[in-house]
Amino acid sequence: MKSKFTKYLENFFIIAVSLLFLVFFILQVTSRDEFSPWNNKVEILKEDAGLLLEDGTVIPIEEKDGYFMYADARPGETLTVVMQLPEIDRQNRVISVFSTEQDVGIYIDGVERIYYNDEEYRLAGSYSASRFVMVPVYEEDSGHELRVTYKTSVALYAGSMACPKYAREQDMLYWIFLRYAGQITSAVILLAVGIIFILFSVVLRYKRRDDKGIGYLGIFSIIIAVWLLCQSNMRVFYSSYLSGVNLMAFYMIIIIPIPILMFFNNLMKYRYQKHINLMIVITILNTIMCLALEFMGIADTITTIPIAHVIITVCCVICLTDFCRYMKSGDIVEPFAMILGMGCFFSVVLIEEINLLFFNWFFVGKYIGYGTLFFMICFGYAAFRSSEEQEREYREAVRANKIKSDFLGNMSHEIRTPISTILGMNEMILNESDNREIIGYAQNIRNAGNILLALVNDVLDFAKIEAGKMEITPVRYELRNMLNDLMQTIGTRASMKGLAIELDVEKTTPNILYGDEIRIRQAVTNLLTNAVKYTQKGGITLKVRYVNVGEEELRLYISVSDTGIGIRKEDQNRLFQSFVRLDENRNRSIEGTGLGLAITSHIIRSMNGNIELESEYGKGTTFTISFLQKIVDNSPVGDFEDWYRYQVRRPRQYLEQYEAEDVQLLLVDDNVMNLEVIKGLLGKTGAVIDAVASGRECLELVKKKNYDLILMDHMMPDMDGIETFQKIQESRPKGGWHTPVIALTANAVSGAREEYLRYGFADYIAKPVEYKKLIETMKKFLPDKIKLRTEVANTQILCEDYLERKEIHVQEALKYTAGDFDQYIHLLELFTMDKDRSKQQALTEAYEQFNWKNYVTYVHGVKNCARMIGADDLADMAYEHECKGREHDKKFLKQNFHILLDKWNHTEDIIHEYLERNFNSENEKGSAKPGLSDEEWGEIRDKIAAYLDVFKKKEALGLLESLDRYELDARQQQTVEEAVKAVKSYDYERAIMLLRQYELH
Repeated sequence: MKSKFTKYLENFFIIAVSLLFLVFFILQVTSRDEFSPWNNKVEILKEDAGLLLEDGTVIPIEEKDGYFMYADARPGETLTVVMQLPEIDRQNRVISVFSTEQDVGIYIDGVERIYYNDEEYRLAGSYSASRFVMVPVYEEDSGHELRVTYKTSVALYAGSMACPKYAREQDMLYWIFLRYAGQITSAVILLAVGIIFILFSVVLRYKRRDDKGIGYLGIFSIIIAVWLLCQSNMRVFYSSYLSGVNLMAFYMIIIIPIPILMFFNNLMKYRYQKHINLMIVITILNTIMCLALEFMGIADTITTIPIAHVIITVCCVICLTDFCRYMKSGDIVEPFAMILGMGCFFSVVLIEEINLLFFNWFFVGKYIGYGTLFFMICFGYAAFRSSEEQEREYREAVRANKIKSDFLGNMSHEIRTPISTILGMNEMILNESDNREIIGYAQNIRNAGNILLALVNDVLDFAKIEAGKMEITPVRYELRNMLNDLMQTIGTRASMKGLAIELDVEKTTPNILYGDEIRIRQAVTNLLTNAVKYTQKGGITLKVRYVNVGEEELRLYISVSDTGIGIRKEDQNRLFQSFVRLDENRNRSIEGTGLGLAITSHIIRSMNGNIELESEYGKGTTFTISFLQKIVDNSPVGDFEDWYRYQVRRPRQYLEQYEAEDVQLLLVDDNVMNLEVIKGLLGKTGAVIDAVASGRECLELVKKKNYDLILMDHMMPDMDGIETFQKIQESRPKGGWHTPVIALTANAVSGAREEYLRYGFADYIAKPVEYKKLIETMKKFLPDKIKLRTEVANTQILCEDYLERKEIHVQEALKYTAGDFDQYIHLLELFTMDKDRSKQQALTEAYEQFNWKNYVTYVHGVKNCARMIGADDLADMAYEHECKGREHDKKFLKQNFHILLDKWNHTEDIIHEYLERNFNSENEKGSAKPGLSDEEWGEIRDKIAAYLDVFKKKEALGLLESLDRYELDARQQQTVEEAVKAVKSYDYERAIMLLRQYELH
């Protein structure tokens, strides 16, 4: 943050520069150096000068500020001034006369030496451009008569005649140069500054940043520079086309308000654009009028130019007043610099305008260059400071967006997993329960869960789109299966509302295609979901058509039509914007985030496709998406409706088991529990699995044995997964490594897949590892070696009340063991195997030495192990330590390290007690079972009754069956058995009555 001293220093610099310019300006106006070149070496010829009248008489003429003044002159009249030349005693002498929009002739003893008139080259107008007219004089001209003629059609200059000047040629040129050097210098600087500003604006626009109107400021600077160069009396030295340059100077003055008005309009965020736009239009109309009058010969620009000066004055006042009003909003980055620049510039402009309009013409533009230069310096400083602030805000926004994306990526697993678990368990209830009431509850759960999952997915996908992380990943897929899944997904919701769904799939459409099935499915699902949500009666039609594009490609057309409420024409342009919900009053009861169609549009555009909309308000809507897909197999979809009806009738399998007896797998993970989980999940497939705990062991094994697939953890001590994989590749000849290596990571953030693919990994799997994902990966990379078993596994659903009460979430953990409870118990045993506390000691050493790499690695392992056994509190705490370790946050670790150890020890104690109580070796050999206290009986009984009250049959049975581990007498055993029978017969009231009427003594 900028300190007060820095602010004072910057303000001091601005004030000092301002004072310097002010002093320079005052000195230029008030002082005349007696040793200046024109006082010493350039002589003004005015002695004995007279005006030659038509009758031949000569009358004295008044001289003022270097000009002969004749008040009775008329436009178009030729005036002749006569005088005697001085004694010319040297060579290389010249006479110079300045033409103020006049034709000028110089005669010596009646002989014409030069006559200036540019009528032959003039584009428009009736007067000659101003310039210095010079003629050499010689010794023999000494004392002779000098006549100078002046003629102009401009009334303002008809009686103003510049006095002739006499000097050596080099002195005359030097005098002219010094007189206009400041003007030319400021013009060149302004030209360079204008170009720099325009380039800076282009760069900002290329980066899609707000340029704060800097481009208009650059154009303004260039116009001022061109005007100064064109109206400078030195133009004769760098332009041979004076009449054109003279005309250019006038039109630069006329159009000069346009860029400055546009700049202030942009600067003030178009808050006062109405009257600013009006002034721009007036300026444009004035320009057109001046051009028309000039080229039609009606009026010269010099006659109409006062209108432009009035417009400039009005624009100055408007900009000043609007800027003062805008300052109150506090949106200006450097108000002091801007006020100073504006004050200086507009003051100079107003002084020049007042001087022009009310006094005389001769000083116009003299100090405009200095004022503009100072204005550009002040506003340039403010603009660069604003750009710097904008860049800082942009970096902050990018950083915040990265944090958000990382957070959403880290949370995606945590959010989706419980929802998926709820929906998965609910599907089992629907599949196994015969009780209509329970099925009704389960269907409501499924519908609500799907809505929640869709909302979460929309938010996560939108975050990916914002971060530019949504990618299109083409794969081989079956169109028929995808359409079947879409109909299964949307069919239930449609039938609940009594809506008919019609399928219209072109039978010859190729079935096996190559494209991003997941994104296509997502886009069509969004369209179908919207159709169901906004349709109250009638039906929905899903239509699929295609057009061949060559032999190996087709354009697929998928349209979704409904008979719903339709969309107003004026709303259709906003339909694909994010978070937009149309007709809010009418649709307020319909759930949604307003992201679905925005995501759909982005997906289709990412596939270089199109999305079209046809809708009539009150009658319905049709969305049509089209995109290119490669043809893998020309086998047609056929009669999809018949195939779909067969799929609906076919019984569903919830947990398919696979065989992979010929597969050689290598697991690399420093965490023993991770190894055991994956071995347990894949053990039933028959695959031959080797497991090692370090990268070095992996390198040894791959030298000795060829594997079909390698699963490698990323974060390992000593040598991590990426380094290990690189060493494997280095050890093989180029192109000689073909085994797919899959990265295992718990940090499945957005962009993780691309990062691992860049390192050469075939894919990645997020931890904790799920059975389904493992199988999908094996099917993807080993399609010929993995086969589906005919039998379906019977998923064991148990609820261990003791662990649940201690906040060990068994049901969550069973997902990582494919529902295998025995495997879960094995994981609990592994978690408590560290009897000498070596892992805790290693973590403590890393903490005490602030060895950040090892600390992060060890605590990362704690997080994974805790997550796999359902100890979510410990896992969350470990994850927080992992994040703080990456940030090298010593303060946090000092305050919280021992809290982490206490939580770890407490979790181990809970598991020890549970295992000792239920699974110690003496119990398994049939020795005496533990007794059941009155308190424990009461807790279990109340828990069973609570389950039965809400029809949770499986959970109640799980608790009843768990009583078999305790020592019960005959009467107790009989009560439990009868309660089990009652539950299995859905006689829940009898079961509750049996349990509550029995009291242990």
